[in-house]
Amino acid sequence: MNDIDPRQEIEALRAALDENPDDVEARADLGVLLLEQGDSDGAEKETLQALAVDPDYALARHNLARLLELKGDADGAEKELRAVIALEPENPVAYNDLGALLARQGDFDAGLEAFRASVEIDPEDVSAQWNLAQMLDESGLADEAEAHYREVLRLDPDDPAGYNNLGTLLADQGQTGPAEELFRTAIRLDPEDESAHFNLGLLLDEKEDTTGAAASYREALRLCPEHAPAHVNLGLMLEDEEKFDEAEQHYRAAIESEPGLYHAHRCLGELLEAVGRSDEAQASLAEADRLEDEQADEI
Repeated sequence: MNDIDPRQEIEALRAALDENPDDVEARADLGVLLLEQGDSDGAEKETLQALAVDPDYALARHNLARLLELKGDADGAEKELRAVIALEPENPVAYNDLGALLARQGDFDAGLEAFRASVEIDPEDVSAQWNLAQMLDESGLADEAEAHYREVLRLDPDDPAGYNNLGTLLADQGQTGPAEELFRTAIRLDPEDESAHFNLGLLLDEKEDTTGAAASYREALRLCPEHAPAHVNLGLMLEDEEKFDEAEQHYRAAIESEPGLYHAHRCLGELLEAVGRSDEAQASLAEADRLEDEQADEI
């Protein structure tokens, strides 16, 4: 595939197929392009015709896997991706797509194995490095995750999400200085990323820089007014300053945005108790207990 207009490329491929209907490469390429343009029905038609000519054409089977997943057939998609890998054992994209599919299905061990294989084949693939870093992070393998996040940033030094994720990982390990620098870099690259502002707020909060933390929480809320954790954390800071009315507003905003956030209900209940509104407090605290028990039963 090249950088010409996809519509022109589709027309060129159709013209080639008019000349040679059995051109499996052109038909498979057409299927890929149609899927990229959102025409899943046309993509499926061309992909199946390509496979009718050559059942072992890897690109067509890979495209079929994507189509099957779009239709909700995860098992069929996995079968096709494994067939692609059997045909092309050094295909890093197939391993990466298989890893993503398995992760979405909750099979994290197999997904991790597939991402490792993809990166081993092509260490310069930033998408595979990113997927592997995230899965290692979620699996608690912090040292390995850090190494792969750093590979992501080597390959794409302007990726704000990479700095944000690496900062979160380092902050969890108590490396607050490097984490703060990473969060600030993420914000410099993408000032509209509410997640980076919130994470910086958490870090500054832990460092007892209340002014900086409050400013970061407020910026996160400016960018995303429904950010429930930012509402709760800012509410706690306001409560410490005895700004009870404003704190209450933030707790209620958090509950409106995320009704199942029991911590917000508990904070609201404790504030209401502190200002002498006992009946309202008991209702909020009871709701917090109910939600916490309900969510514990789901684990």
